[in-house]
Amino acid sequence: MKSEIKKIFQTKRDELFAAYSKQADALRFSKEYSLLIEEFIRAVAGSEKYNFAVASSGSFSRREFSPYSDIDIIIIADSIEENEKEISELVTRFWDNGLEISHTLRDLSDIQKYMLSDLHTFTQFFETRYLLGSEKIYKLWNEELIKTLKEDTKADLINRLIDDSEERYKKYGNSPKMLEPNVKYSAGGLRDLQIVEWMYIFSRKELFNKQQEANQIETFLNILKENKISSVDECSRVLSSYKLILSVRNLMHLESNQKNDRFEFSEQIRIAKIFGFEEDALIDFMRIFFNAAVILNRFSKSMIKKFYDDTFVPLPASLSINLDDDFELKGRVISMRENTQLSMSD
Repeated sequence: MKSEIKKIFQTKRDELFAAYSKQADALRFSKEYSLLIEEFIRAVAGSEKYNFAVASSGSFSRREFSPYSDIDIIIIADSIEENEKEISELVTRFWDNGLEISHTLRDLSDIQKYMLSDLHTFTQFFETRYLLGSEKIYKLWNEELIKTLKEDTKADLINRLIDDSEERYKKYGNSPKMLEPNVKYSAGGLRDLQIVEWMYIFSRKELFNKQQEANQIETFLNILKENKISSVDECSRVLSSYKLILSVRNLMHLESNQKNDRFEFSEQIRIAKIFGFEEDALIDFMRIFFNAAVILNRFSKSMIKKFYDDTFVPLPASLSINLDDDFELKGRVISMRENTQLSMSD
């Protein structure tokens, strides 16, 4: 049975990877790959009842999974010690069946512990999706998470996320037009949008872990449109840009057969050819890539400012000064009254 499950999984995974270059929609691929892994995790676990919850996390839970991304799961229990034997057996079973799981063990006390000590770990707690085991414990975990989001905590978390972004830019580049960007961490990379999602979760106390077959970015942008936080046109531009950069990341993984997020010049030539651009037209492809990165970076900065202002009491609208038909001044900030795409002359 074990070897049969492993063989089926590897066959389906290889078929999905082989078909990717012909599939234009990166989010569709990432969703299908995430669902495939979810399916086999449940198949390997079988019908056994567990006194702990198993949930996906990171890009796996967002269903924005690239081919060689880490398969991150979080195992949540009332007591890790009391369930240690069952947890160990389950993780071993995953590995024996070709699922190279990266797992972390958590109990409810870890929420307060990491809220104060480790921002990266704490934000991951808010991005999970139930897979199997105790739904009661998983529900309790999420309820306790939301309880931590008091007004002073929310303000502290948003400030720490802003500081973290600045540190990330120092390390990976603060321009969305870097010659060899990191498609995940540089300015204009995928993490810019994920920071905005975390800020939304913290400020609105709303999780995205609904049991629906959708990518998190699509769910998030739909929420922004429904609540008129962003316009339909802006969300469409952001989604197209996110898809392009995710597609580049997926192809980089497949081309190198390993996890790879640094978009080096040699990679740019190879990926551009897959998109139909010859080497002498590389500049045309990179212009499209940089435009997508700029859109993500500007959107991220705009939304971060909004969540910051909402949290730290912005100036009232009555204090804004109309500069012309399009722009207004509020405090020291010039902004547009409506979300529309600007021409260069505007």
